[in-house]
Amino acid sequence: MNRKTLFIIPILAISIFSSCKKCPCGAAEGLLPAFIGYSESQTDTLILRRYANTGTFSQLMDTLLINEPLLNFKRSNDTLAPTYNSISIPMIEGNDYEIAVPAINKTYRISGIAETKNTMTCNSIF
Repeated sequence: MNRKTLFIIPILAISIFSSCKKCPCGAAEGLLPAFIGYSESQTDTLILRRYANTGTFSQLMDTLLINEPLLNFKRSNDTLAPTYNSISIPMIEGNDYEIAVPAINKTYRISGIAETKNTMTCNSIF
């Protein structure tokens, strides 16, 4: 090896390893509601309201009526959870939400969602 090669290899190695940084693994999946102690007939229609993230539920941004056949639940003991082939209704951080269950005249408010952001080491050169 000549002197030029001996000089370039360490410089190249230093530049590659110094370019490593933390990168996000991907978009957060959000939360999906599950209902404990409810029957299928009680949850066959839901209303999801999205609000600005103020904690006051005063600035309505969107409303979504969710009913059969778009909404399917899988029962596990006393819990109903959305199935993967049903409509996706994730609730992500940065918004407040209301879930209305008209069959039983109840509304649930959800705010302050904080998702874990996973990172991995990646190389910004490649």
